[in-house]
Amino acid sequence: MVKVKTAGFNVLGDGDRGDFDKLFNEYFGRIQRKVSNISEMIFHLREYKKDGKREKFSLHTRIALPNKVIEADGFDWRFKKAVEKSFKKLEEEIEHRFHLKGHHGHRGKKASMAFGGESFEDLVSSFY
Repeated sequence: MVKVKTAGFNVLGDGDRGDFDKLFNEYFGRIQRKVSNISEMIFHLREYKKDGKREKFSLHTRIALPNKVIEADGFDWRFKKAVEKSFKKLEEEIEHRFHLKGHHGHRGKKASMAFGGESFEDLVSSFY
């Protein structure tokens, strides 16, 4: 079971909290497929109000694994966009740390020449 901790979410309205819950459920499934041994997720929200009328949101996300901590952040003028950016960066960082993307081998010219010009898929399908 994953413990989820939040900080700074008391400034949000009900609509933004609903958006966060929806995005959390969507991205948590993706993240859990990539890394299954998550012990804790920490979300730290900051709201910046300068002299203007708009707020800027910054969301720092941290995942605690048994032997690593993976962090990502996202910021935007819209809360929902800041959450999406943070989760996307977290996914990219997981893929980078665990080498999950782009390591399926290359079946280019050399591989096809080794099998007499036929592709590997054609050879495998001919055996079945």
